Amino acid sequence: MSNAEALPSPKAGLLQDLKDSRSRSAVLKTQLVVLKSSLRSPTIFVFEGPEDKTIYHHWICKINYAQSYESFVCNGKSQVLKLFSAVERDVNDLGVGVYFFIDKDFDSLQEHPASQKIFLTEAYSVENYLVRSETVLELLKSHFHYLPDIALRTRLVDLFDQLYLDFLTVTSEINFRSFACRHLKIDAVPGLPKKLNKLAAVELDRISPVGDSPENIIMFRREPSQVEVDVARVEFAKLIPKRDYRGKYAMMFLMRWLDLLVRDRNSDDSKFFNGVKTADAVATINLDCVASRSVIPPGLHEFLEAVRAGN
Repeated sequence: MSNAEALPSPKAGLLQDLKDSRSRSAVLKTQLVVLKSSLRSPTIFVFEGPEDKTIYHHWICKINYAQSYESFVCNGKSQVLKLFSAVERDVNDLGVGVYFFIDKDFDSLQEHPASQKIFLTEAYSVENYLVRSETVLELLKSHFHYLPDIALRTRLVDLFDQLYLDFLTVTSEINFRSFACRHLKIDAVPGLPKKLNKLAAVELDRISPVGDSPENIIMFRREPSQVEVDVARVEFAKLIPKRDYRGKYAMMFLMRWLDLLVRDRNSDDSKFFNGVKTADAVATINLDCVASRSVIPPGLHEFLEAVRAGN
């Protein structure tokens, strides 16, 4: 057999991808059917992943939704949208009581129509609502166990605000290349960065660029033309960094900075907390801590009110 005969054709690859996609959608739909059949008058909330489920749990509790629901967790936004499409096509009322929670990202609904069954974040993702000065302020009040010092609290919140702006500036070109992948439909090879040390060097009171270039941090499977780059830059310039830049990058920054702040609070030679520490040590901050102290996204209260009225 020749090499040409041994290699699958591009068309064959596309057909296999389509078959795999349909198969995954069918599995998700079957799992949803099984879940609904085990519940009486169910309300089901479909999330992109376990972290989204955790974050929305805290927001829903804050809103005092006060109605039971079951969580159905997918593996990413594409799966949620595929399941939504499958549910919409179902002729047996599978979609009754099923609602979907999706991050806007850089591609919104990916050409799917808007629906009253979908809550779409106004920001890039749920993480963007966590990485805010309000969250830091509430954590300082409740988690850090130090004698009340309003001036210190204000100083630390101001420091966070400045560091976050510095982080967004340092990672702007990385965010642009992440945006270009979605906007121009170009894959990143091997993928988007998943570790903070690929994005920026985060210290307690300073943000610095990493040594590698954005072009090496996010490599395109194909190089876009100059026209494509120019068009993408025009669209990227319309984004509001805190709201529209990639939330997972911002979340990595926040969790690293909070970890450094916890270490400083527990240190015998603290930079910020000497003289105001109580005897209690401060525990590591996790997603539950952060989510429980974050602000509720715009529109979520109204969406849940509509869900309540519809049920």
